[in-house]
Amino acid sequence: MKYLRDGLILTLLIYIVLVAFALVSIHFSSLVSLRPVVTAVLFLYVPLLWARMRRYPVELFGFNFSDLPGQLKDFMVVVLWVFPVFAGGFLFYHRVILGFHYTWAIPHQPLQKVLFHLFGAALPEELYFRGFLQQLCNEDLRRRWHSFGASWGPGVFVSALLFAMGHLVFDPRPERLAVFVPGVLFGVLRERHDSIALPVLLHWSANVMVDWLSEGILLF
Repeated sequence: MKYLRDGLILTLLIYIVLVAFALVSIHFSSLVSLRPVVTAVLFLYVPLLWARMRRYPVELFGFNFSDLPGQLKDFMVVVLWVFPVFAGGFLFYHRVILGFHYTWAIPHQPLQKVLFHLFGAALPEELYFRGFLQQLCNEDLRRRWHSFGASWGPGVFVSALLFAMGHLVFDPRPERLAVFVPGVLFGVLRERHDSIALPVLLHWSANVMVDWLSEGILLF
């Protein structure tokens, strides 16, 4: 279980660093804007440094782009079938359950936010959780299930759970744990194509959609 142990220890250490940074930034407001930068740097470079120290091939972290047509096809399927359901549920929750008023609005600095969601969130998070952590889990827990055109195992759930818990570091609201569900989807698709390209693309698209939907939420 040495790979799983390494993955869990490194994730715990990253979260400790992020919590410490969050606490320090409470007293130094100038550091708040650096939170996403610190997070992205840790998620990007910890796997690469670990791979170098362990002499582990980084190609196994999902750097495989041989099936791009298949990944684009699955991307369109998810966008056409899953995204509308999510958007409808999002609007229902905020308008009907919470009683907010909704009006369509364009986000402030849209291009900047689109780039941030790609390079500051989707890419580093998918590299770490689906590329690195899930791969380490697979080394010890194995891919024991065969469905959805993929061989996958408990590593999908472990990485999705830790992915969800990480969202509580800077925003400790219970509903943030809901990202466990897309985390599982991203994990299965990572195994289906042996690549993080599709999870990155879906993660990025979902973040942009939520950002645009959230801009229209106004307190009634």
